[in-house]
Amino acid sequence: MKLAGLLRNACIVAANTRAHDCLDRLVQLASHELPLVRAHAVLGVYSLAGDARRECSWQRRDGGDGQFGASRIRVLDQVNTRV
Repeated sequence: MKLAGLLRNACIVAANTRAHDCLDRLVQLASHELPLVRAHAVLGVYSLAGDARRECSWQRRDGGDGQFGASRIRVLDQVNTRV
């Protein structure tokens, strides 16, 4: 059970610190066997993907191509199909 708490805490830290480099691992944890870990991983993914959606929207308004945000949105779509 201690590992579950550690993984939960890691998910929370990743989301709170906006650690976009942890997004792939959060997606993996979104299908973890323990509900506690799954729930926090999904919340982390949604939090980070929300950042990507806002960034993608901002880049498009600013004339950018939005590719960085678009890749994060694809990750969110993967989580939606797994959960």
